[in-house]
Amino acid sequence: MSLAAFDTKEVEVGGEIYNLRKLKALDGLKVYQYIMKSGMISESGINILAIDADMLMEIILKGVTKGSIQLDQKKFDTMFAGKVNEVYELVSKVLEFNFADEKKDDSE
Repeated sequence: MSLAAFDTKEVEVGGEIYNLRKLKALDGLKVYQYIMKSGMISESGINILAIDADMLMEIILKGVTKGSIQLDQKKFDTMFAGKVNEVYELVSKVLEFNFADEKKDDSE
C-alpha cells in the first residue's frame, strides 16, 4: 500500500514545513498502548514530556515526512540537533492528528 493512501496534513514547526501522516494501524496501536499503559493521559490531554526519547523519535519517524523525504534516525539526529522544543511540538501535532478523534469518542 502506498503512503498516498493515508491521510496527511501539512504543519509548520520552527519555521520548517512537515507533512504529518496517519500512523499505520499497528504503529498507531503501539503508540496508543504505550501512552495508555504509562498513564500519560488525563483530562487535559497527553503529557508528552513523559514520553521517552526512543518513543518520541519513533513517533516522528513513523508519522512525519519532510516533503517527500522519509525520515530515518540519521536525518532525525541532524534535523533536530539543538531543537528539543521542536521535537515535542512536532510529536504533539502528530498525536493530535492521529488521536484527536479518540479523545472525543471517550468523552461522549
